[in-house]
Amino acid sequence: AYTALFDAVVSEIRSVADPNHRLKFQGLALVGHGERKTWWTEFLTHQNHIASTVDAINSASFHFYTLPQHRTDNSTWSYTMFETVDVFRDEVRRIVALRDKLSPNTELSVDELGVLLPHDNQIWAAIPSDLYFNGANGVFTYVYAMLSEYGIDVAGCSQLAGMPVIPEWQIY
Repeated sequence: AYTALFDAVVSEIRSVADPNHRLKFQGLALVGHGERKTWWTEFLTHQNHIASTVDAINSASFHFYTLPQHRTDNSTWSYTMFETVDVFRDEVRRIVALRDKLSPNTELSVDELGVLLPHDNQIWAAIPSDLYFNGANGVFTYVYAMLSEYGIDVAGCSQLAGMPVIPEWQIY
């Protein structure tokens, strides 16, 4: 299903704007990748694509957000922020192994990486302590180091501060 849609989009773009196949394409952009192993297998298996789009399996992406259980109780953050990274490490290992087996030239990208506190983006949410930023930066450092260990090609930050406007912090 997804692979057929990817192939259709690639084919259409190429017919209109890229007859020489110079554009690069990225597929998937999955969250919840642990339970979506079949999506990875389907997308990375070249035989599942139409012949004219196999060369467009340039990159595949996925997301990771750590989800601390408490917004303002920072005594739990060191556990809840980092425990999920260790689970994510196992998922990254599986994704890299699938890519290496099925489509070794496909780049991998974690194009959304962040820390989401409960009720982020709600105007009424309590402002977390300044320690939140230390914890979030620790998570980013830990995750970026781990991703480089597995040869992930691109890692992008999202949601360093996924919260409402906080003028006193100059977040608008």
